[in-house]
Amino acid sequence: MKVTIIGGAGLVGSCAAFALQLGRVVRQIVLLDANTDGAAGQALDLWHGASAVADQVILSGGYDHVPTSDLVCITAGLRRKPDESRLDLINRNVELFLNILGEMQRAGLKQDGLVLVVSNPVDVLTYLAAQRLGLSVRHCQRAYRAERGQSPGRFLQHFRISKVKKLLAETDEDLAAIARAVGFGHLSSLRACFRRHEGCSPADWRRRHRG
Repeated sequence: MKVTIIGGAGLVGSCAAFALQLGRVVRQIVLLDANTDGAAGQALDLWHGASAVADQVILSGGYDHVPTSDLVCITAGLRRKPDESRLDLINRNVELFLNILGEMQRAGLKQDGLVLVVSNPVDVLTYLAAQRLGLSVRHCQRAYRAERGQSPGRFLQHFRISKVKKLLAETDEDLAAIARAVGFGHLSSLRACFRRHEGCSPADWRRRHRG
């Protein structure tokens, strides 16, 4: 499997590459970034440790790698400034993101290739990527289900609930703080999801598992 990370010179992109290296789940990792020297440096750092981790090809490059990539991960984006609204971040990041999508369109995606958007705000930019690249939600769901045996939404719910249980069992954080930490927008959403999965409220679960 070949993965190209757009934004590979940044912290998120380079950490994603490092995680893929440690996970030993891909054969080739390409770091792509407007900062070509930074991407090359990150690739060399990872390559130096490759012999001790996994037999992988790790390099930097350009959009010519996109057509042969099984997965293109977009981590490039501008950081949110202190006190900056989500809308302001959208306005700043959309222009950058459209340039990236334009380069991907010109290069062309692999027929069964997947695109993973990590840049923020992730929901808006994912929708934009799907529209511009002609990717369907059903295609993503089918590919994910074929790989993991469940839908992306179900996986995310199970993952979040497992994190909630860990925090309930190991910390004294209140439920509102836990909801924010694991990505629930509202406390009521966490409670409803938790009850569906565990058959009880988070408070009852905590009492049972902490004595």
